[in-house]
Amino acid sequence: MQKPDTVTIPTATAAAFTESWGTLLANRVGPLLTCGEVEDVAELLRALGQEPLAGVWIAEHATADDKEDLHWLGTAHATEPTPAQP
Repeated sequence: MQKPDTVTIPTATAAAFTESWGTLLANRVGPLLTCGEVEDVAELLRALGQEPLAGVWIAEHATADDKEDLHWLGTAHATEPTPAQP
């Protein structure tokens, strides 16, 4: 049996999901996800019309990415010591 290209999600369910999976959860969980996992969350949020929230998830995840990771911000992690200045 072939899977459909789209699914129907009741509006109330979509609203509850986007509220539950909001900025606070993104801040707590985003850094723990792999790049692929956060991309999947972001894609679902985009499909629900939540582009700004998808960006929040990517940004929060990126705070823990390393140099070789997809979402790396180009800066050291906040928990890493800053090298001493001469």
